Amino acid sequence: MACGDGQTFAVATSGKVWGWGCYKDKEGKTWFDPVPAATGNPPNIKRKQAEPMQIAPFNEQCAAVEVSCGGVYNIVRCEDGRMFSWGLGECGELCREVKPLKNPDTGDYDKAGMIKDSLTPGPMMIQQQGGACTEATHPKSIGCGAYHVLVVIGSSVYASGLNNYGQLGTGTTESSTFLVKVAALEGEGVVSVKGGMHHSLVLTARGTVLAFGRADSGQLGLARLMGKSAGEFLTLPEEVVIESDGKSVEVGAITCGSNHNMVLRKNSNEVYSWGYGDMLALGHGKEQDEFKPKKINFSKSSSVERGSSVAQIVQVSDCEG
Repeated sequence: MACGDGQTFAVATSGKVWGWGCYKDKEGKTWFDPVPAATGNPPNIKRKQAEPMQIAPFNEQCAAVEVSCGGVYNIVRCEDGRMFSWGLGECGELCREVKPLKNPDTGDYDKAGMIKDSLTPGPMMIQQQGGACTEATHPKSIGCGAYHVLVVIGSSVYASGLNNYGQLGTGTTESSTFLVKVAALEGEGVVSVKGGMHHSLVLTARGTVLAFGRADSGQLGLARLMGKSAGEFLTLPEEVVIESDGKSVEVGAITCGSNHNMVLRKNSNEVYSWGYGDMLALGHGKEQDEFKPKKINFSKSSSVERGSSVAQIVQVSDCEG
């Protein structure tokens, strides 16, 4: 299962995909996948979906095995290695060319174009050097930020979507409509990618973590950026120093919230968090931002069942798509 800002999707063992909720565009209008209408009438998309509905084309012949959600878009990985994206891709997060939601001449919503280009699952494309595009397949890891995407294919990391804070890691703030290679991560052996609102994390096979994107609330875990101006960001990946008793911590799993992160130390119960600390999101008992990773003290945790101890932590999961 996966959750976005307002949508929820689930993959069944049969390979079918079910979804409910809605997508909100920049104006706050609500939309969802088309429901087949009576002959002669256009499908209804300006709506909310109250109950789970099956999403075409995923079935036994095009079997889905994994679903991921960003703010208002979704990505499915299929059994044959293909990837499909759909939703409201106004920032390039669908990783292919789509029409604007509105007709530029009339200012009206182009509902037919939305169904064809955005709300119907379609293939994700990699832009090669020279401009030619090829279909992206066989991902090892998919990370959905709010408005950007990271994908590991082979030994390379690719990114697409909004890049206003350098969250694509390409060394610029230029957004991308197609997946482009993150050259700075070549040779790093990246095995997992995650995205937040405007920042990204990657995990390497060595157990190291690299971060890039927005940094003004500690999202990147780099103490040297504390006190910098609002909107501070990095356009290239930089290693996050995670230590315990003066020794480097080998990380086994990573995850991102909108503006904070958590990682699980490999072969242990230790969880470290950093970033925006409002609403006690970091688990340290204070509404305080953390600019470098800090271990969560579970010895002070409480339980519904009196006297029970903290269970073994085996996974950290996405806090926000």
